[in-house]
Amino acid sequence: MQDAHQSLTTLRAQIDETDDRIVALLAQRFMLTRQVGECKVAIGEPPISPARQTERQHLLSQLASKHRVDELLVRHLFDVVRQHTLADHQRIAAESFVDFQDVASGNERTQNYG
Repeated sequence: MQDAHQSLTTLRAQIDETDDRIVALLAQRFMLTRQVGECKVAIGEPPISPARQTERQHLLSQLASKHRVDELLVRHLFDVVRQHTLADHQRIAAESFVDFQDVASGNERTQNYG
């Protein structure tokens, strides 16, 4: 019985460490997607790309299979990530539009061109 308690404690500690890595990877991913959003504004691309979304769905299916994780779970998780990313890209585009309007009107308080 003591071995089971020790194993449980050890396994929970490993889960906590894994969760820390997952959150750190999410932070890294969102930093990269913010940069993508800024690039999209700079080159005039819309916040969402249907072709890219289709490509990502195929990749996520492959990754789920490769790592033996339920595909539906992976899709649901990445739907949340995609929604957050899209909202961030829309915010970046809106802020850049406001900044362009400020510069055009002579108010140069900010010059964030994305």
